[in-house]
Order: sequence, then C-alpha cells, then structure tokens
Amino acid sequence: MSIVVFGEMLWDIWPQEKHIGGAPFNFAAHLRKLGAQPTFVSAVGRDALGNEALERVAALDLDPSCIAKVGHPTGACHVTQDHEGRPSYRLLTDVAYDYIPLPDSLPAPKDSLLYFGSLAQRSPVSWRTLSNLLSLRFTHVFCDINLRPPFFSRDILLRSLSACTILKVSREEYEVLSDLELIHVDNPADYSRAFCRAVVTEYPNIRTVIVTLDKDGAMVYDAGTDIFCFSRKPGSKLVSAVGAGDSFSACFCANLLKGRPLPECQDCGVLLSDYVVTQPGAVPDYPPELLKKLI
Repeated sequence: MSIVVFGEMLWDIWPQEKHIGGAPFNFAAHLRKLGAQPTFVSAVGRDALGNEALERVAALDLDPSCIAKVGHPTGACHVTQDHEGRPSYRLLTDVAYDYIPLPDSLPAPKDSLLYFGSLAQRSPVSWRTLSNLLSLRFTHVFCDINLRPPFFSRDILLRSLSACTILKVSREEYEVLSDLELIHVDNPADYSRAFCRAVVTEYPNIRTVIVTLDKDGAMVYDAGTDIFCFSRKPGSKLVSAVGAGDSFSACFCANLLKGRPLPECQDCGVLLSDYVVTQPGAVPDYPPELLKKLI
C-alpha cells in the first residue's frame, strides 16, 4: 500500500530550543521509522528554516520530492507547556504550508491511505490541493482533526468529516464537534459511545472512530461490528506530550495497512505513544526492542 500525508511542516519553537514538527510531518516521520515509505505533500520557505527543515527530512530518510519550496516563510509555532506537561501553541500565519501546491505525480490511490488534518485547510491554496487529493479516492482516508484554535471553522470540520473514512479525535475535540452541532449526541450518560455511534450515523463514510483519552489510553470504535475497543492505560511518566498523538496515529495506520485487527493496531499505537511521552522530542529514536513490538 502507498501512504500520502498532506499538511503542515513547521518548527516548534520553545523558549530554549526548536524542533521540527507539525502533526503531518510527525506522522510521516514515525511512519518512516516504522518501515513505511510515505509521500509527504507539504511546503517550506526559501529561507534558512526551510533549508534546515529539508535537512531534517533527509536525516529521517523521508522522500522530499513532494515538499515544495515557496515564496513564503517556513511555518513556525511557539510552544509552551503547563505544569502537567500539556502543550499550548501560538501559530504564525501566511506561511509556506498555507501555499502547498499539488505535486506533479503521486502514487496510485488504489490500496492506499491519505492522511490530513484541519490546520492546513485554513488557506484556500492548500485546501484546493487537499480537495484534489481527496478526489483521487484513496482506500482509506485518515483525518486527525487536530484542532488548533482559532484556525478552524465549522465549514472546515464539516468537509473533513464528510471526506474521511477513519476519524481520530480527543475528548476535548469531540466536545467541540458537538458544540458546533456537527455531531448530535442523544445519550450523555454514555457520551463516548454515543458520540461514536452518532458520527457513523451522520457521516456514513466513516467506518472507524478513534478517541484518544490521554492518561486513560485510547478507544476505537468499529462501525461494521458496533464494537468498542479500550486500550490499556499508559504507565510512563510524562516528559512531553508533543508528538505522542501523531506517533499513535502512525503506528495504528502502519499496522492497519498490514491487515491487523483494530484492537492490535490500537495497542501498538498506545505502546509507541507511551514511549514518546517520555522523550523531549516529537520523533525520538526507538529502542530496537520497542520497534520489534510495534511492527
């Protein structure tokens, strides 16, 4: 199978250091570490940060052929953490990933997966590129909604829900979808299950719903069987949550594309994310013994 990853590539700038990031970039980088060869559709600027970003792409052995250089500054995000390690983000605007062009050639969409989120849809140029990718009708379309206020709208979320076959949200994000009346939940006593069933009823293209539960792990809903799978609770001490959700998504998809059952995909994703939260970077090196358990 081929995997196409669309979206932002940016620098997470901390008070004392910076790291290359962006959820789609992190997702693609983790996939590469897991042995997949994703095509990453993104853009950087013709500037020093753009050159340094492409050096990181090369170091991670990611294919750079669909990362465009455009006449806008490379994306950046200023990151801070609260006392519990939860990150907050201040994203710059009118940057390279707002101007992602459609590549000249892409892998055939048959037996493939397309990944996207909400942030790069904030600009009309990048949205047109994503719209063209969606028209290719990939086998799986994975949307990590990944809300970054104020850079989303009801329209962006509606078209995301209408396009994907696999939806990943956090507990906080599914509350936003409900508040915007994009999902109508009738049974608040069992909200998580009711939310998942409402998603697949209102958006029948969605067959799998993933809800990340922070310290409680994750939940996966399979619409075909109406079965909910709950993961074990992670046990590692938190150093940084940046990139943990992206590592989960990558490991989940890598195992899904190998034909493994959803509970096994979920468990592998939690195992990897439980390791990533112990590391300061979003895409750390994996211990060999861990890698053997993931793929």
